[in-house]
Amino acid sequence: MVGAGAMSIGEARAIPSACDAVAGNLVQNCGFEASGPSNGTATGWTFTAAASGSDAGVNGFSGLAHSGDNSYFFQAISTTDDEISQTLATIVGHSYAVSFWVRPDGGIPSDFKAFFGSATLVSETNPAAVSDPANNNYAEFSSTETA
Repeated sequence: MVGAGAMSIGEARAIPSACDAVAGNLVQNCGFEASGPSNGTATGWTFTAAASGSDAGVNGFSGLAHSGDNSYFFQAISTTDDEISQTLATIVGHSYAVSFWVRPDGGIPSDFKAFFGSATLVSETNPAAVSDPANNNYAEFSSTETA
């Protein structure tokens, strides 16, 4: 997943993460509830900082989370993006349901990209803010992908 501008991604529950309860979930620390040792990190995720202007990390303010206490924010201010990634234990040829929540703030310039392997799931430039109070203004992205 890649992001720039002010965006948060999240699916979190400290008591416990809602996504952890999903049968067959392959994503470690899917709700970003376990923070890493420094800004920009979340346990189980690999963080790659933008070449300049990097600003990303675990946000512990529950008012910005889709659910739970934490979300992950991206706010790089350069032509490159901050990135987080995770290697999943998949089986070649098997199909996987992929879903995640994104909260764009409507700021310009901004972009968001998400990948499953080499497949692009989402690529948006200057996405509009979401107005969905029932989901704390997050939009859900879902697809079925083959490993």
